[in-house]
Amino acid sequence: MSFKAVYSVHIAGKPESTNEDGLTYTKQSVLAFPGPIRVIDPGDDFFGNGAAFRDRVIEIATWRAILGAASRQIRKTKDFHHQYLEDAEAVGSEVDRKGRVITLVRLVLGS
Repeated sequence: MSFKAVYSVHIAGKPESTNEDGLTYTKQSVLAFPGPIRVIDPGDDFFGNGAAFRDRVIEIATWRAILGAASRQIRKTKDFHHQYLEDAEAVGSEVDRKGRVITLVRLVLGS
């Protein structure tokens, strides 16, 4: 099995549009969170290699940026079983060296 990227057609409860085929999707250019975020994951050694994931700070958190973070998370944790982005949840915050509040986000990836 080869891994290419994570994709999402529709994320429930998020801003959406309908394409010419009648499929509902979430626009990737829509902001997912206000302000800077960092995607984190504690790791899981049952599905992946157990490695924790701590992404770089995403300054403008569009759904496209979230999809990029999901791809990086999958590559780092080696959890190739969960490749579908179902949701993104704010789970806390931290203050960076500049004094900015960074929202910590955990991705809900499904199979």
